[in-house]
Amino acid sequence: MIHNFCTCNSQMCKTCILQNIEDLKKHIKEYPDDVKSKQILQKLEKRYKNIYVIGKTNYIIDRQIGSGEDGIIYIVKDKDGKEYIIKKIFKETSERKILEAIEKCDNVNKILGYSKEYLAILLDYVNGITLETFLSIQEPLSELNFWHLINQLVDGLYCIHSLKYNHLDLHPNNIMIVKDDKTGMYDLVIIDFGRSQKIHTDKDRYKDIVCLFRVFAELYDKVNDRSDIIKEVHKLIDLCIKKQQIFFTKGKPLEDNGLDEINSIKKDITTHVSTKFIEFIDIFLTLCYGISDSKFKNSKSKRKSKRKSKRKSKRKSKRKSKQKSKQNLYI
Repeated sequence: MIHNFCTCNSQMCKTCILQNIEDLKKHIKEYPDDVKSKQILQKLEKRYKNIYVIGKTNYIIDRQIGSGEDGIIYIVKDKDGKEYIIKKIFKETSERKILEAIEKCDNVNKILGYSKEYLAILLDYVNGITLETFLSIQEPLSELNFWHLINQLVDGLYCIHSLKYNHLDLHPNNIMIVKDDKTGMYDLVIIDFGRSQKIHTDKDRYKDIVCLFRVFAELYDKVNDRSDIIKEVHKLIDLCIKKQQIFFTKGKPLEDNGLDEINSIKKDITTHVSTKFIEFIDIFLTLCYGISDSKFKNSKSKRKSKRKSKRKSKRKSKRKSKQKSKQNLYI
């Protein structure tokens, strides 16, 4: 009943083992009293249920490290013991296609394979800690390391946006920090593209840019010796965050008087920070003021239209009442 060899190579692969399991199940249905076959089936199911086959490689589940609405994340190992990540998704999504589209971007978790049979995405294993954990460690960060991390985040995000995708879930748990023991420098990797979508307009980039600014502010608190430039950039970012909070939490439109202060700081720092970072700031300012202005105008126009419709309905009701009163007089 059980094959002693694999039909596709000299060793048993999971495809052939699964076939053996199916054959055994059929056999047991026909011969329910076959105790030996039942025992073999139980052993096979227990031994091989934790194996994923992607490409021609078997990956054995080592442990589960996370779960969410869209899937479960495992650390898996190949036959040599090398570690990878497998994300077992519950249903087909656009995440795999997005990961394939952005695989050439630096500082982004790389996709290595996909199994349609198991709905499993194979990813490179990032051996580090989350930014959230990194921020909780009571250890100062040098300004050199700070700018290295910020520039990596800016470069990664800029590349993703240039390929017309956004992240939409960029928080400290979706950013990994890896330390290079030789140089003492930290590297950054963006992970988890489960909520990513296509970018159609600059407005679709807004959420990612706000998250970038917040990461900047949180990392800034870890820097011990701060230069005048980093202080000026932080002042600018702080103003931007406050501006977007005013509008999005209180629903108030942004005022133009705050823009002059932001622009004056921006002129001072332009030559000291990357052009990509400046571009993100420009997009943010355009969108923040543009969004607030348009929403404010829309709300005004809605209120005006409501008032007009009310006045029209009142005039109609008055005309009807007058016509009725005239008819009653003639009667």
